[in-house]
Amino acid sequence: MIIVYDLAFLMLYFVVSFYICLRERYNFKRPLREEMINGTKSLCMQLPLSNMSTYLCPFSADFSLFNCFAYVFLFDLIVFWLHYSFHNNKWLYENVHKTHHKTIHVSPFSATILDIREHILVGILPTILPLFFVDMTFVGWSITNAFIFIHGLLIHSTTNYRIGRLLGADEHATHHMFKNTHLGFINPLWDHLVGTATYPISRETLVDSIVAAY
Repeated sequence: MIIVYDLAFLMLYFVVSFYICLRERYNFKRPLREEMINGTKSLCMQLPLSNMSTYLCPFSADFSLFNCFAYVFLFDLIVFWLHYSFHNNKWLYENVHKTHHKTIHVSPFSATILDIREHILVGILPTILPLFFVDMTFVGWSITNAFIFIHGLLIHSTTNYRIGRLLGADEHATHHMFKNTHLGFINPLWDHLVGTATYPISRETLVDSIVAAY
């Protein structure tokens, strides 16, 4: 089951990332090719840690769609405050989060370029803690995390992706260029609460600069 889980996420990573890059007319210049290599290496290191974490998860036998949404809410809340801490603590930024911000112009492949310590904090902790408050089956948890993973790939791109009033690609792509803006992952409420919901540049300028880089 674990091997199937890993292969599914690797396939999801490549299919979605290549689709986005082709659709958005990325030119596959050297910086993008390097991100493909680094992102794949990083993901391959992260998956075994994620596998081990599944043994800590208190899974339920009953599926609930409401609990899936509750899980996403808690996941996003944890990720936001961790991310906020990374950007407001010099030691955490330099030793945990800086690797991810080496990418200024985002591509979906850059979504997985993380220091291993950041993966433990942001890639594992938020996937386990909500399960102590929300009952989830293993299958429901896996599918929900797949949607979260796809969301993470989409917001690291030039797509006009957005679901309702939730955070989209514009906000996170802006964050990589202006680090103290848009720290949220899904829910825009947290950015409005702490005053980081700002747009220093237009979407047109944002997209042009990213496409030019890749």
